[in-house]
Amino acid sequence: MGINSLNTKSVMKGFKMFFEIGGKKMQTTVIAENESQAKQKIKDKIIFHKIEEKEADWKLANEMWKNIFGTYLTEQQKQAKEQ
Repeated sequence: MGINSLNTKSVMKGFKMFFEIGGKKMQTTVIAENESQAKQKIKDKIIFHKIEEKEADWKLANEMWKNIFGTYLTEQQKQAKEQ
């Protein structure tokens, strides 16, 4: 341990944090050494209660195809899914 490490003091600062989760804007204040640590403190507070895999939704699938290829499913494909 060198002299520099003994004389180095971390200065804690207050950061007013503005963030968004699921479209809901929020704010809080945290105490941290820097902005990076302040962001990490917010991330560490997120608690996931449950994660479920969503079943295939044809409307969503059609939108995904449209975004990827620029087209919707053909009429034959639409009729096949209805059966």
